[in-house]
Amino acid sequence: MAKRLSGLRLVLVGVILAVALSACSFSTDTVATVGGERITRGELHAAIATAQAAGQGASLPVDPAAILNDLISDRLLVLAGRDQRVQVTPGEINAKIAEDVTAINAGSAQNRDQQIGNLVVGASRELRPIVNNYGGNAIPEADLQAVIAQEIAGLRNLLVARGTVMRQGSAPLPDQTIEDQAITFRNGLAGKGVAVPPETLEPLVTVLAQRLVSDGYLATPVDDFQAVLAQAPLTNKAYQQNVHQRLLLEKLRPVWYKPEVRAVVLQGLLTDSPAKAQEAIQKARAGTPFAEVVKAYHLATSPSQTPDNTLGSFPVELLPQQLRSVLKLEEGAVSEPIVSVDGRQFTIYRIAKIEQRAPTTQEESRLAQVWLDGLRAKYPVTILDPALSTPVR
Repeated sequence: MAKRLSGLRLVLVGVILAVALSACSFSTDTVATVGGERITRGELHAAIATAQAAGQGASLPVDPAAILNDLISDRLLVLAGRDQRVQVTPGEINAKIAEDVTAINAGSAQNRDQQIGNLVVGASRELRPIVNNYGGNAIPEADLQAVIAQEIAGLRNLLVARGTVMRQGSAPLPDQTIEDQAITFRNGLAGKGVAVPPETLEPLVTVLAQRLVSDGYLATPVDDFQAVLAQAPLTNKAYQQNVHQRLLLEKLRPVWYKPEVRAVVLQGLLTDSPAKAQEAIQKARAGTPFAEVVKAYHLATSPSQTPDNTLGSFPVELLPQQLRSVLKLEEGAVSEPIVSVDGRQFTIYRIAKIEQRAPTTQEESRLAQVWLDGLRAKYPVTILDPALSTPVR
């Protein structure tokens, strides 16, 4: 009997452990491994929640597979940094955030100054007939706008201090404050030699206050920064992670950056039939100037940018997979036709030039991503949940 009870206890303990483990597996089971390190479902769910919080109000849904791909890229970068004995300190993150905030504030202030300048010009057009009616025809436009700018600055300071949010149909400032500001406005104009009654200026003061509130002229540096995060969209936490990754990538720059890239200057020709494509290839290979071939065979519905339809200079590493066949050609050679997905269009390419040059800023970013994706060979990636499989970007 005792043995039976002991055996029963063991079974019950096993059941309890199984239930407990199954309850925990929701957040701790592995959805992917990167270089032998786990990415848990809990990490994925947290990242998805962060993306959803950042994208509230956006129409685009959150793609769990894309989020996992981002987590994999982040982990690859961390592993590369670890191998290179590179790390980012909290102090460096804070300094970079401060630098970003300063840059955002400077850009926002410049845009706001331009917007307020436009508001001043518009208000000047409304005020000029009033001023002229009271004998102020001789006041130069610059002086009139200076008085208006001073009035707007005073209104803005008042509204910012109040933290005003205008509701539909409501006034942004009390009547008494509008009257006081109209008197200040009157005094400014009096300094320019014209006496306009304050009550005449009150409607314009009210309109200016409404415009300052409704058109977003009251944003503070904190508002500007949060607006940029919302547009990204990023939460504060996601932004800090983004800063960490940017700094880590920059510290690893000596590993992935190339001061010169091998690039090809491509010319292209688009036709709507394989026969035309072959004719164009034969003429181009026979020595007919490519500009003449383009003129004779290129589709009119896809106008060329130049006579020989030069498409630009492209780093070899950044060419799409379908153009890799072109890489086997020499300078001046013409490719075989590349067929579009729908089979209706045929493109041939000519390598006008092969060159070594410095990458552009945009190309640098893409080259960094190519390097990052290439780390998958060094740190093997395994996605354990088939529903989350996603191709390398």
